[in-house]
Amino acid sequence: MKFVRTLILILIGAVTFGLTMTFAGTISGPSTIAIRVGLIIALGSLWLTARGSAAAYRPIFFAYFAIAAGLTVAWYGEEPITKWLALGFTPFSNAAAKCVQAALITATVLILTLASGQRLDTLYLSKGRLLLGLGLGVLGFLVFIGLTFLPGGPFFKAASFAGLKVLAPAAILFALSNAFMEELLFRGLLLKRAEALTGPWTALFATTLVFALAHMQVTYTAQVFGFMAFVFALGLMWGLLMQKSKSLWGSVLFHAGADVAVILPIYQAMLH
Repeated sequence: MKFVRTLILILIGAVTFGLTMTFAGTISGPSTIAIRVGLIIALGSLWLTARGSAAAYRPIFFAYFAIAAGLTVAWYGEEPITKWLALGFTPFSNAAAKCVQAALITATVLILTLASGQRLDTLYLSKGRLLLGLGLGVLGFLVFIGLTFLPGGPFFKAASFAGLKVLAPAAILFALSNAFMEELLFRGLLLKRAEALTGPWTALFATTLVFALAHMQVTYTAQVFGFMAFVFALGLMWGLLMQKSKSLWGSVLFHAGADVAVILPIYQAMLH
């Protein structure tokens, strides 16, 4: 039974994120609307109507319904807002666009959660064990910042100190926005609900696998499968930190450190 529940959890996650995020850019306009609306209706219907033996899946159906809705609102809402803000092609403009995307997704998820009568702590939006979470989160953030500028390290040549004063604010804004958005979607919404379905360790593995699969379409590295394995390992740490601290905040900080290491070289390349 646990295997079947875990498999369903992973498959629905792969389909939801695949159609609304990972491969969304490869789907044409009219098809995108039909797929997104259909997925939202299907997941919302499953959440509202699941009864009997299927009732155990209701929290998961809600989570994926909120994910699909949030990603869809951001998909159609981000561009009009960024155009209104007259954002150009600069590192800070890119970071601001990511902030807009994260805000739209977060607002949608929070509205749906509260409107459905659920509390914010079901999303790990709580104080929890704050010292543990923030302590390990800051430590993880600093480790990645150190790796970014480690001589001979994987990021050093691209992310050198040249122009850091210009790039750092944009990189930090992007990293915090993206880290909060992804931790909310992949773990805040899913982890506690999956625990009730499969148990804590299986939930950690399943949600982390969904997280890794959602990154298979990255374009900033040629080593996609190696990157996915790295993302999977990080996802396990971030999910475990969230479980132990009972809060989202430590994982967000830890995640943001990794995102700074990735985005700094990209932003530096934009200036040349």
